[in-house]
Amino acid sequence: MTESVGFEDLAVGDTFTSRTRTVTESEFTLFEGLMGAYHESHVSKTWCEDTGYGERIANGFLTLTCTAGLITAASPFRETIRAFYGMDGVRFPNPVYIGDTLQVTQEVIETESRDCGGVVALRTETHTQDDTLVLTYVHKVLVADSS
Repeated sequence: MTESVGFEDLAVGDTFTSRTRTVTESEFTLFEGLMGAYHESHVSKTWCEDTGYGERIANGFLTLTCTAGLITAASPFRETIRAFYGMDGVRFPNPVYIGDTLQVTQEVIETESRDCGGVVALRTETHTQDDTLVLTYVHKVLVADSS
């Protein structure tokens, strides 16, 4: 068992990398059903063939959800996270396709002390198997001290 990492253990410049995860066709379908948006770019291969995409692309919120799962599982301070504090500057510079494998990197870019811990801001980037950037944003979490 590893020791719990708390707010006081984190420093600007610390980096974390997640495991990888491949996005499947069933996840595309299930996510669209859950969300109820059913935009052609996510559900219609024919429509996408007539666009610059060429094939169906993931809903941005699916990419964000996969990213959230990967970073939660990989976080060395997962046991001391007290709350999701917010996101800034969310961008999806490139699409995710069925079969793409995602990996997330995070870098601590700011810490702000609070009672019993503080807010940690992490530059978050999600890339595909060929290192294409598909999501970037600043992820903010409230982290407790480990003691």
